[in-house]
Parts: sequence; C-alpha cells; structure tokens
Amino acid sequence: MRLSGRSYPVAPTYRMIFLLLTTVDTQHQLREFRCQIDQLEVGFDLLSGIVAQGEKLLSARIIDEGQSLKLPLEAFDGTPFLKAIQELESEWQAILSEFPPATLSNRSERKQWISQQVRRYEVKMITLQLTLDRLKEIRQRARDMAPAASGSSSVITHYSALIDRYEGQLIKAQLLYELALKRMNTR
Repeated sequence: MRLSGRSYPVAPTYRMIFLLLTTVDTQHQLREFRCQIDQLEVGFDLLSGIVAQGEKLLSARIIDEGQSLKLPLEAFDGTPFLKAIQELESEWQAILSEFPPATLSNRSERKQWISQQVRRYEVKMITLQLTLDRLKEIRQRARDMAPAASGSSSVITHYSALIDRYEGQLIKAQLLYELALKRMNTR
C-alpha cells in the first residue's frame, strides 16, 4: 500500500472460520466445543478424528464469513484425509521441482533417471486417482445428507473445487508421464 509516496506492508487477509460441535464422549457425557480453524479440511479432519476415537457427534456447525452451515454428521466416518491431501501436495511440489541433474552425461544414466521419473509419475497418478475417488465419495455423502437449507451447498462447493484442482493435477501428471515415456523411448 502506498500513502504519500511511502510503501507500507499490507497485512494478509485472514479468513476466520469457526467450528462448533456437540458430542457424547465414551463416558456418555455431553461435550460442547468451539474453536477457530484456518481451513475447512482441518475442521473436517478434526470431526473425523473425534468419530474415530469412539465419540458420537450430535451436531456440527461451521461459521464462515458470517454464515452458519450445519454439517451432515454422516459424512464424518472416522477416516482421516487431511494428512493424505497434504502429503499429496508436497509430493506434487517435489516432482515439479525435479529436473535431470547436470552430472548425467552418458546415455545410460539419463535413461535410468528418466525411467525413475516414469515410475514416480505412475505412483503420482495412482495416488491422485485414489484421493479423487475419496473426495468424490465424501462429496456424494455430503450431497446425500445435506439438507436443502441455504448455505448447505458451501461444503459441496468446497469439495467440488478440491476435486477440480486434483483432476487438473492428474491431467498434468498424465502429460508429464507421457512426456517422460517419449523421452525414455527416444534416447
């Protein structure tokens, strides 16, 4: 930001998302929790973790940008997915940053390196497809369980955006895989 010729740093906008939930713990006691989260995935993973510990969710609500959204409890079955998404993102970044080392001078070293790349892309495509399948299941469960009330579509929209992003990454991985195969077969 500039005021009278001087530059001032602008603080990044911070999205405030609140998660409110009510559970019955393993000792049959009613518990109410309220917390702030930075991402919806974090809150969803927390809810799945609570179910995985044997507690029963009675209600869960997200308050985001002044709107309240009741979450479909059936969508949280105790299966974690946040770590898998983060691992997938870091693997993808690692693959994108890779390039053939300058020390690969002879043909056999290059072919071996390209062969390793092909295997990495195969694993990446499988991982992306598994993640996409899981996200589509969760989105469908949310569609099936979400009431027709206003604001209920934001969870579905969120999952649809994640699915679109991962489908784009899968297409890129497939293209890079095909390119690596061509390189391997032409050298």
